[in-house]
Amino acid sequence: MWWIHSGRGRVINNFDFKSDIEHLSQIFVRKTIVARACLEACGKAMEACGGRAHYRSVGVERLIRDAYAGLFHVLPQKKQHLFCGRLELGLDPVGEPRWEDY
Repeated sequence: MWWIHSGRGRVINNFDFKSDIEHLSQIFVRKTIVARACLEACGKAMEACGGRAHYRSVGVERLIRDAYAGLFHVLPQKKQHLFCGRLELGLDPVGEPRWEDY
């Protein structure tokens, strides 16, 4: 997680950055890593609370639901992997995937 925390200032640069595809890819990668870490933290909270964690009154259930939304919001995780992978391969990141590209 230090990579994300130390790189956030460099990526955002006090909102003085060029909006381009490479920048978007860096943001997507960090978003996915943070969303996965949030899910792991929610799992630990569920372990700590035990069976009560399933009740809405405890609040853990809502946290888990919100953490899962992080994987899908803006761009679902698998589509984000495809986007970033195609960009790293030098392909059009939003183009239709074709077998001959790989």
